[in-house]
Amino acid sequence: MRKIVSLLISIFTIVNINAQIIISTDTNFCAPQAHDLYALSATESQMFTDDLHDIVVPIGFDFDFYGNTYNKCVVSGNGYITFDTTVAGTGSPWSINFPIPNPGQMPENAIMAPWQDINTGVSGSIYYGTTGIAPNRKFTVTWCAIAMFSCTQMLHTSQVVMHEGSNKIEMFIKDKPLCTTWNGGAAIQGLVDATSTNFDIVFDPLLLQDRNFPLNWTAANEGWEFLPNGATTYTNNAIAYQPIIAGVANWLDASGNIIGVGPIINVTPANTTTYYCQILGSCMDSTLSNLDSVTISIDGCFGMNLSS
Repeated sequence: MRKIVSLLISIFTIVNINAQIIISTDTNFCAPQAHDLYALSATESQMFTDDLHDIVVPIGFDFDFYGNTYNKCVVSGNGYITFDTTVAGTGSPWSINFPIPNPGQMPENAIMAPWQDINTGVSGSIYYGTTGIAPNRKFTVTWCAIAMFSCTQMLHTSQVVMHEGSNKIEMFIKDKPLCTTWNGGAAIQGLVDATSTNFDIVFDPLLLQDRNFPLNWTAANEGWEFLPNGATTYTNNAIAYQPIIAGVANWLDASGNIIGVGPIINVTPANTTTYYCQILGSCMDSTLSNLDSVTISIDGCFGMNLSS
């Protein structure tokens, strides 16, 4: 979309237009009227203890996964999402000794992005949130700069995006280091259903094996999509990596004053106005600016032929 970027006099000097925070496009109106603006925004999890499942989180829309429909999920501190809400607040498995599927053992009914032993108690944050406009909303979970267990100097960042309507799942991996001295370096990337009957594992394009136990693998700046193919399988494709953005959206006026917080703001400009949105959080890809803008133009529509 076209974005108009200008100088923010009080707190900003240069705005990098290479940002993808605001979802709404520049819009023209003949007269002032209320208008909703949409941006990416996420809530930071308060789970800072190792090896836990977080609270139950609403997805924000109905999502079909292996033929079953869900509207809520639970995020694991060890890199997966499960639709089994009964595990909320309980321990999350970290020891990987068998390949997926492993019937009767967690994780099941899960999106593994990947599942591995990482430690939210040392560094990093988990973000989640629903953005966009029905029927094309997205639910996003980001594991941001989280330390690998034992190899705490190694940081992992990945993101899952679940799409309303198409039920497509996207995974983006910025950094997936390999800690071979702990848990055998095990990590599993893919999907598994509620009974471990159906599963889809990413095929490593370099090692030419499934990213399943016991394969040791690493990744950087990767993208993957899972397209549902009926109720029992997904088509998995490599896609272009999209730089990861995760954090709380703060809406600003031209002077840098905060006028709203969160994914949606309702505005009624009396004249042409540019609004700015800044992401605050620890997970902003270095290739992007954390500031974006959108302009609502009020032009009076002079010269329009209003005759019947």
